[in-house]
Amino acid sequence: MSRRLLARRPVLALCAAWALSAGLVGAETLTMAPVGAAETVTVCDKGKLGFGTGVMTSTAVGSTAWTIVAPHGHVPTGSTTGENLAWRIYDPGTERIVDRMGPALGANRVVAKGYETSTTRANVNRPTELVGGSIERNTTRALNIYNRFRTCTLAMASHVRNYVEIHGYSNAGSIQVATVGVSAAEASAAKTAWGDRLGVSLVIEPVDTIEWNAKENKAIGMLSLKFFDRAIHVELPVALRRDARLAETSAALTDWLTRQFAP
Repeated sequence: MSRRLLARRPVLALCAAWALSAGLVGAETLTMAPVGAAETVTVCDKGKLGFGTGVMTSTAVGSTAWTIVAPHGHVPTGSTTGENLAWRIYDPGTERIVDRMGPALGANRVVAKGYETSTTRANVNRPTELVGGSIERNTTRALNIYNRFRTCTLAMASHVRNYVEIHGYSNAGSIQVATVGVSAAEASAAKTAWGDRLGVSLVIEPVDTIEWNAKENKAIGMLSLKFFDRAIHVELPVALRRDARLAETSAALTDWLTRQFAP
């Protein structure tokens, strides 16, 4: 990544913060990027922020309608033991789902993957690390990774209509959708529209109480920044992230998002 890009990102982030605080985001012109729009790819990090395997890449298409991200992508270990652990603790498959959905939505996208060891994971979308599968702690390393992810995301668009995060959880169950800025009417319609696509039900805030509710993210992470009109935080069960189902999962989510949350 060039020094010029590095120098511009803090300025862009500060401009975004100023625009939000000044209430100027409502005056933005909505830019819909066409499918297949020209892409500007930036390597935001490659093993420099405390995890040797960590890679963070942004792909900007000039959209102010959609930004979609995978904060917890996975780099295969080549070890059966390592991969079994990854499916319990991390979010394998989400990075490939976002890479499929981004072009289909005409969305800016960020994929972060490999910010993990056998015992810990940087949360990336907030300034903490996950230890022991459930305990979060603040570290300088986690803060640096979060700051880079935030800057990388806001550099593509300081304000978007829809910000989408794709995650995964380790057991079977429904798709769980935490939200910010989604009304009860919108959520109810979205739930009905999903039905039993992919053979899996969907629960969504604020009409449902969900387990994976992005509480910490809403408090101290990307969902606290309000650089969006709506935030849609999707947790996918393991089965929908396996290789054999990546294409249909990506297509179903893209269609659902487009129909229910069209800018």
